[in-house]
Amino acid sequence: MGNKNRFKPNSVILDAAFIDRPAYTLNQKHRGARRAGLLFEEKVGWYLEKLFGNMVVAGSWIGYFDQQNGDRLCSPDYLIVDVRKGVVTIVECKLSHTQDAWLQINDVYMPVVKFLFPGFEVRGIEICKNFERSRHYPVVPRIVCNLENAFRGGDNVMALRDI
Repeated sequence: MGNKNRFKPNSVILDAAFIDRPAYTLNQKHRGARRAGLLFEEKVGWYLEKLFGNMVVAGSWIGYFDQQNGDRLCSPDYLIVDVRKGVVTIVECKLSHTQDAWLQINDVYMPVVKFLFPGFEVRGIEICKNFERSRHYPVVPRIVCNLENAFRGGDNVMALRDI
């Protein structure tokens, strides 16, 4: 179970912009569960690119200023930006369904992405390999089988075991 205090909720976003990847994140070597999670994230990326092509933005970094917490950074795993429909979908990848994904999507990414894309509908979805309904979760998740049918808000979960 994730630590609820791990992700500080944003208050009011006063400024935000896409930035270059911070130097401290380069050349990191990952092993074990972290490496397995990154490999799953990469497979999800291939899946998303097959479905949405150049609408997929992978591993973007965003610098922003939050009224309560000051200067901060975040990096959603994927954004699917459909300019024609006016919809941005935030995708957070996890090996196992976890409340951390919900907290990241709803408390961190949603306010920032809404600031960056004014007037767009913003959706969030956790894509996980292992889904257990009994896991502690802040809300009852909406289980979706098709990314295009994700609901408004950040309560969507999709299990992709076979990628």
